[in-house]
Amino acid sequence: MLKCSFSNATHIEGADLTYRSLTNDTLEFTFKFYRDCVGILPSNSYNIYIRSTNCNIYDSCVVMQLGTEIEVSPLCPNYISQSTCNGGTLPGVQEYIYTGKKYLPQLCDDYVFSWEECCRNATITNIATPGLVGIRMEATWNKTASGMNNSAAFNTLPVFYTCVNQPMNWFCGGYDSDGDSLVYNFIQPRSNTANTDSFVYLSPWSFTYPLTTQSGSMNLDNSTGEISMTPNGMPLEISCLALKIDEYRNSNLIASVMRDIQMVILNCDNSAPMVAGNLINNLVGGIQTSSNTIELCAGTQASFDVIVHDINGDNVFATSNINSVLSGGTVLLNTILPDSAHAHFNINTNGMNAGIYNFNLLLNENACPIFGQNAYNYTIKILQQTDAGLNTAICQPANSIQLNAVGGTVFSWLPTTGLSASNISNPIASPIVTTTYHVYSNNAASTCSNDDSVIVAVIHRLY
Repeated sequence: MLKCSFSNATHIEGADLTYRSLTNDTLEFTFKFYRDCVGILPSNSYNIYIRSTNCNIYDSCVVMQLGTEIEVSPLCPNYISQSTCNGGTLPGVQEYIYTGKKYLPQLCDDYVFSWEECCRNATITNIATPGLVGIRMEATWNKTASGMNNSAAFNTLPVFYTCVNQPMNWFCGGYDSDGDSLVYNFIQPRSNTANTDSFVYLSPWSFTYPLTTQSGSMNLDNSTGEISMTPNGMPLEISCLALKIDEYRNSNLIASVMRDIQMVILNCDNSAPMVAGNLINNLVGGIQTSSNTIELCAGTQASFDVIVHDINGDNVFATSNINSVLSGGTVLLNTILPDSAHAHFNINTNGMNAGIYNFNLLLNENACPIFGQNAYNYTIKILQQTDAGLNTAICQPANSIQLNAVGGTVFSWLPTTGLSASNISNPIASPIVTTTYHVYSNNAASTCSNDDSVIVAVIHRLY
């Protein structure tokens, strides 16, 4: 049995602001608002403010509530009826989702989208006068560099409860449906102003150390958004923190979003379920390049197993967002014993773009009233096979064609006869006889082919 002590809080617990391109010039915004059920009710609509200094744009988009709010309280099912959302005393949280569309034809490189509101929970412990401090969410878009783009999105809640003195992993849940690279960093949370100076942490906390831990720091994996730590502060510590997620495409920064997060450290004695042993077991297909990373070539498959365990003997429940991240990804979850479970992941990269894809394994158990939870991140790197393109033909004399190889960054062509250059991806080919050109790349994945060929047929004109 999990033993906890609680204190009521008010209003805003967390928020997300993301977007996706519906057409070249139309964005759909999704705004998620997480309300402490003791607080005031939110509006059924909000303004997302839009600005671009370079394009002289100062506009807004109305987002309307999508359906009805849902309760996402971190309680085991038998205790949901006792949450503050239902008139009880246990912590209660509701999720409100808003959407809206905006036509943005201007090709601007500095779009900033924002939402702001007052106020935060009055019981937050790491900032001064939290009940008077607002919240501001921002997202950016460099349309000039990216064209159509889907921002990073999230499939974990920005509200997390855990026990004091227990090791924990919290996964931000970020993923990018375009396969762009994401980089995570702690940032100063925003108040209801663009000026970060209006948000002040109490000593000894800061935006990189927002709650008390055994090590005196919080570990953030910048490539996955996974936070690991062992909290050991006050019996009840309610901390506000924020992450900025930068999105890169071909090494160019094209967008960013942020998450405003609340972590609640409770005086309880439960240990969260954890992975037993290695994060990846029995790998078939692909190449394991780190403890949680698998490298695959586009169009290939892989599978692996994970065993999870709960030292308290509680029932273990595992879920994953792999289906929303990888269109060909599935997970089979089986309970082995009451205190352990087996997850079998299947990965199919057919139809997937080359890129980096992160998915998670979320672990819960049935301790009551607040269940223990943990999260682990997995990274799939999909590489493109070296491809020299389709066979083609030219007429001679005096004709040529440009070749174009993909699937690498350094290329070498043989034979060199008739080529404008032999060490670039796209040489001009002007052979005088039909020639088969072979291209070799620095594609390092052993699961991917690093060579291909293309035939340039030569047709001689008849005079």
